[in-house]
Amino acid sequence: MNKKFKITLSLTATTIFFIFSIWFIKGNWNDFSKIKDVSVFDFVLLATIALVYVVAQGLILKEIVVPFNIRLKWKEWFGIVIVTLLGNYIVPFGGLGFRGAYLKTRYSFDYTHFLSTLSIVYLLEFLVFTFGGLFSLVFLYYKFGFFDLFSAILLSVILVTIVILFFNSHLIFLPKTKLFYRINNMLDSWRLLVSDRNLLKKIFFLTFLEFFIFSSLFYFVLISLNFKADFLQSFLPACFSDYASIIRLLPASLGFHEGAVTYAYKISGYSVVQGLLVAGIIRVVLAFWIFLLGPIFSFVLIKRSKQ
Repeated sequence: MNKKFKITLSLTATTIFFIFSIWFIKGNWNDFSKIKDVSVFDFVLLATIALVYVVAQGLILKEIVVPFNIRLKWKEWFGIVIVTLLGNYIVPFGGLGFRGAYLKTRYSFDYTHFLSTLSIVYLLEFLVFTFGGLFSLVFLYYKFGFFDLFSAILLSVILVTIVILFFNSHLIFLPKTKLFYRINNMLDSWRLLVSDRNLLKKIFFLTFLEFFIFSSLFYFVLISLNFKADFLQSFLPACFSDYASIIRLLPASLGFHEGAVTYAYKISGYSVVQGLLVAGIIRVVLAFWIFLLGPIFSFVLIKRSKQ
């Protein structure tokens, strides 16, 4: 599949998504009009939480490259995350391409090391978010009697798979040939990171903080819409939203984020429209910072990479 075809397919699918969204919102406007309940104060609060969430992601990036003697300044670790998010709105996975290219250009950071750091971050993130999602399922069952077998199996399988991958990488050995050169380099840097217990503790703590902040965002969106909410209920949509972020057939996981969040809220007893409202507001408050700060930090980082 060539690049031109991918872009055309992405633009076509995105256009269809927006047309369908407008049609659906128009047909259910009485329910969607609840968005008017979100006050200016609510929006400022939600935007602040969203900004802190982005900062948490930046701190994870800052720490994960320290073992490779890279000390990112705040303009870099915060800016890279913002530009990564902006890039993902333009081209699926485009932001990660910028992140890898910047670190390569500015710090000669090999792509194999970049992939290993990325995999560590994603695995720890999925570990924390999946555990939170399972905890939320247990809470929903014992407090409200809600249960979803598919979600329970999915989260359990993901959790077991992550644990196996994370703690058994030392058992993976490939022939030291030219064919497996890059894969072996990635595994070596992976083992270097996994063996650094202090680093893992820092990343784990920051990832837990990221999960807590992201869950808080879901919780306060419900509160701003005057819906009844329990904080632990917000763990599940935060978990599913995180899963959806890796499915980037469309820019910024359009449709997948909304579908994942809505499905999680259906399990919690909310309606489809209520789930879509929450997903939409979260996308708006995150997009506010991404499109406000993205162009600024794009300029700053591009200029810095040429120095």
